[in-house]
Amino acid sequence: MTVSEYTIVRDSREKKPYSFDGYDVVTKKLDTGDYTVEGYEDVFAVERKSLSDLLKSITWDRDRFKNEIVRADELLGFVVVIEADVQTVLNWNYDRKVHPNSVMGTIENWSSYHNADFVWAGNRQLGEEETIGTLDRWYNSYTSIYI
Repeated sequence: MTVSEYTIVRDSREKKPYSFDGYDVVTKKLDTGDYTVEGYEDVFAVERKSLSDLLKSITWDRDRFKNEIVRADELLGFVVVIEADVQTVLNWNYDRKVHPNSVMGTIENWSSYHNADFVWAGNRQLGEEETIGTLDRWYNSYTSIYI
C-alpha cells in the first residue's frame, strides 16, 4: 500500500539506503543527492549522511562533496540529513581527529553561501523520518504552486 501519491527515487550508489516502508521506491543514478521524488530530480534532493560519512565528506572527500553542494545551488531545495545529533560533534564524541570547530564551521559556511541546509536528525530512524517529511513538504508545496 502506498501512503503517498509520488514515487521516491533512491540514488543507485546509496550504500545504506532507507527502506521507506509503504512508499513506492525506484532506484536510479541521481546527479545530486541520495533521495528525491520521481519527476522532480532537478528540483529538490536530500543527501543522507551518517556522522562518519559526514566527517569523511568534509575532510578526505571534501572536493567531491563540495562539488555536490555547488550542484545543489541549481535546485530549489537541498538538505543534508545527518544521522547524529549536534552534541555528539560539539562534545568531540567521535573517533576522527577533525576538530568540532572545523566540522561546525564547514557546515555553517556551506549553508550560508550555498543552497544547502543541514539537519541534525539524531539517528538513522529519525533521519529516514526527516527525509520523508522533507520530501512530503517539498512535493506538496511545489505541486500546489506550480501545478
